[in-house]
Amino acid sequence: MDEAQKSKGWSVIWKLEIPHKTKVFLWRFCHNTLPVRNLLRGKGISLPIIGSMCTGEIEHLRHLFFECKFSRKCWHYMGVDINSWYVEDITKWLLRKLADGPKQELLSISIVLWGIWFRRNKHIFEHKTISTEAVMEWSKKQFTEWQEANRRTLQGMDAQKEREDSDRKWQPPELGCIKINVDAAVKEGHDWFVIEMVARNHLRQYMFGKTMKLTGKVSVVEAKTTGILEAISWANESITGNIIVESDSLINIQNMLQAKENLLEVGDIMQQCRDLLQRNNRLSYLFLETKQTRQLIVWLEYPMS
Repeated sequence: MDEAQKSKGWSVIWKLEIPHKTKVFLWRFCHNTLPVRNLLRGKGISLPIIGSMCTGEIEHLRHLFFECKFSRKCWHYMGVDINSWYVEDITKWLLRKLADGPKQELLSISIVLWGIWFRRNKHIFEHKTISTEAVMEWSKKQFTEWQEANRRTLQGMDAQKEREDSDRKWQPPELGCIKINVDAAVKEGHDWFVIEMVARNHLRQYMFGKTMKLTGKVSVVEAKTTGILEAISWANESITGNIIVESDSLINIQNMLQAKENLLEVGDIMQQCRDLLQRNNRLSYLFLETKQTRQLIVWLEYPMS
């Protein structure tokens, strides 16, 4: 496998239209860092080396995902023709598939690998045994629901594309407060995005700013929600007194406050925002206020030192 093909395989992982946690899973698979038993034993962790799904067999990548009786049933159920006996290096095999494989085959491979890993963990940590049909249908559902939710969100973003009103002016915070304005930029075709934050006082004076370039192929919604999370984290760690984190993205914070599970990547980020706010003992309260058209403000009030 040449370096160009290997590099293409790595980059394709982050371009797949699958949940982000599955991309991370594939990335770890190709790096051979998934916590399977033989790898953990090699790191000095004391635990049985025999796999939990097959009696008498050592749990390593090849056996768990390709040679185990259950895994072979999963590949057959999804109609993916694979013969691992002729594959010397499983991780390189997957990288090669990622580099050259058709989109639908990559989706099926991701579904099978993710389903096997889910079933293995259920068996180890919850002592549950799930049939081949049930686990493959569950895995397929995770992918299809994510894709459908992502499609609806992108359509909604196209329908109500966020833009600042030309006549809207920035409003300074009250005396004694610091306002952090946060925004994000996503450039089509690039596997990175940029977050920018600017802090100003009640006199409109620039105090400090921060620019972050993060890796990942994300939607505008995910980028802006990540920006809100980073701004709240920055405020919690670096600033005392009363803080206002301001974003022009109404949809992001509205979704963040919903109690129901969000199927998109932003759902995980929004939950991190909630957890961060709940864990902060200095936090007095959180409330929302909409101003003018789509401007939304998150207020974080801290006791004055």
